Amino acid sequence: MSKIIFKEHSQQYRKACERARKSFICLRSIAHAVDPTIGEKVEVSTIVPIIKAGAVVTLPRANVDYVVTEFGIANLRGTNIKERVEALIGIAHPKFRQELLEEAKKLQYI
Repeated sequence: MSKIIFKEHSQQYRKACERARKSFICLRSIAHAVDPTIGEKVEVSTIVPIIKAGAVVTLPRANVDYVVTEFGIANLRGTNIKERVEALIGIAHPKFRQELLEEAKKLQYI
């Protein structure tokens, strides 16, 4: 039963987004990964300054209008790199924001 409800909701949501002609990426601000150095699960930010070599990107940045986490919504439509970086740091988990800001400065994004 819940699969059917989810499928119907998903289809309705997709149709609404198509009508609005807006793209949304919705994600949690934190993921859990195994740290290879200690072999234990650690929390990592899902918002990162650079993607790893070999990572697959399926959506060009120009096609992303909004990124949503539990900490807010970043409106990225028509923004430059500096504005995008600041908006994404603003919706990252608070415990990772300072680290992301420092890395963005080091990479000369801001």
